[in-house]
Amino acid sequence: MKLNVACGLKYDRNYINIDSDRRIPADIYRDIERGLPFSDNTIEEIKSEHTLEHVNPDLIHFVMYEFWRVLKKDGLLKVVVPIGKGLTNSPEHKCMFDHKSWIFFTEWNYREPYKFSLVTQEVIGEDITEELHFTLKAEKGGKNE
Repeated sequence: MKLNVACGLKYDRNYINIDSDRRIPADIYRDIERGLPFSDNTIEEIKSEHTLEHVNPDLIHFVMYEFWRVLKKDGLLKVVVPIGKGLTNSPEHKCMFDHKSWIFFTEWNYREPYKFSLVTQEVIGEDITEELHFTLKAEKGGKNE
C-alpha cells in the first residue's frame, strides 16, 4: 500500500489518498494531526507534498512518528515542503523548514522514538517557488519496531 497524505487537488490513483478537506476527492478523510488509521508496518511508501508546513509545530514529531509507525521497514517517505520566501509568505504555514530541516527527522534527533535515514535531498526552484524535496527511509530493526 502507498499513501498520498493531504492529497489536496493531486489525487493519485496509485495511492490511497488522504485529506481532511471533504470538498476535494479523497479515499479517506482524516486530519493527520490525529494519527493515521493504519496498522503498524503496513505501508510501503508515503507521499507528502506541501503538507508538513501546515502541521502545528507542537505536533510535527507526532506526525513523523505516525508516518514511521505505519511504514514497513525500509519504507519510503517522500516529502516536498516550501522553503525561503514561499514558506514565509503564506499565513497558513505553521511549521518552518529550510534546506537542512530533514536532519531533525534522522538519527541526529535521538530524543524521538522514530528513526529515518536520508535517501535523497534536493532544492528545486528559487526565491518564492523554492522547495525542499527529500526522501527518508524508515529504519526499523528491534522487536518492538
